[in-house]
Amino acid sequence: MLNIQNYSASPRAGVVAERPQTTSASDHVEITATPSITEHRGADIISLSQAATKAQQAQQTLRSTLPVSEENNDERTLARQQLTSSLNALAKSGVSLSAEQTEGLRSAFSAPALALFSTAPMAQPRATISDAEIWDMVSQNISAIGDNYLGVYENVVAVYTDFYQAFSDILSKMGQWLLP
Repeated sequence: MLNIQNYSASPRAGVVAERPQTTSASDHVEITATPSITEHRGADIISLSQAATKAQQAQQTLRSTLPVSEENNDERTLARQQLTSSLNALAKSGVSLSAEQTEGLRSAFSAPALALFSTAPMAQPRATISDAEIWDMVSQNISAIGDNYLGVYENVVAVYTDFYQAFSDILSKMGQWLLP
């Protein structure tokens, strides 16, 4: 997987200093980009930093959203779009790469697309049930409602009757208090 490191401006103009990270070299290709002219190129450094941040966010999103669901798919789509946007901004920034860096990128992306995404989580196949099984489950649940329905109904009617009787008693007492 391609991992572009975060960069910050060096005290000397035209030199880019790499901010070290502790990741395995087998997981990514490291790229150190140097501006082609000797003046300070803050916009290029910002583009590199943003692309690195988006690449790390995309990597975290792909690794952390293991069962593939609609919500996780939205997160993946957003991470992919943000990474693409950052990489497009980086491409337009004019940062030049050395021959080694160019070759590293070519070798990283020369593998077939299927191999690059072989570690991506796949959606679990859905277990299907027959229509007969579905209707059997529906009828069992309807029967269960019928078994419990009468008991619940009797309880509700008894509570309501008790409440209404107490309410009527209070109203009759109040009626006696008010004389015309």
